[in-house]
Amino acid sequence: MSTKKGISYITPLRLNNKFPFIIYTNPKKTRENIFIFNAKSIFEAYNLGIKESNFGVYCFLHDDTVILNKPEFEEKVYNIFSSDSTIGLIGVLGCKKLIDGLYWGGQHVGIINNKHKIFGKKIEGLCEEVEGIDGLLMVTNLPILFDEITYKGWDIYDLDMSRHMRSIKKKVVVGEFEIEHGIMGKNQENKKRYEQAIENRELYSKKWETK
Repeated sequence: MSTKKGISYITPLRLNNKFPFIIYTNPKKTRENIFIFNAKSIFEAYNLGIKESNFGVYCFLHDDTVILNKPEFEEKVYNIFSSDSTIGLIGVLGCKKLIDGLYWGGQHVGIINNKHKIFGKKIEGLCEEVEGIDGLLMVTNLPILFDEITYKGWDIYDLDMSRHMRSIKKKVVVGEFEIEHGIMGKNQENKKRYEQAIENRELYSKKWETK
């Protein structure tokens, strides 16, 4: 964890390695890639990345998410955080109103290129506030760890972090960025992961029902 200016791009990769490593990708060293291998869950992976980070801004992204123009992306991220000190979490795709605090309704905000198909709704202004964001890309300037005590697996981390931010009076917003997303698989194609996703939804509801 650090307050030094720069962005750490944290990506979980499920391969046969058991340690995180870092690659610097620009000469000024204000950007780094942190790949986490073989984590037990996405909650653990992102927490390891936060602890390894050398910078004060954390960008969590899937291994099939591509940021097409990182300098422009980073400038927009800094501008969004500078525009409002109560903003705690930035995404590229979000939902204005979650059904029962969990399920996405029809008010999707933000645009992504999903397997060469444009999905979403253009935002108004620099950013737009939402209740929850999609975990394909999430950015925060707060060193808040993901809840790996309550959850296992690879789902619900995005809505849980969104809900946590709102519980500490921080806004969750969507910005407009050039992003491509590949959708490498669906939960239904992996029975074990699908079952864990259902369990995480139940745990999420129980965790936040009285808060």
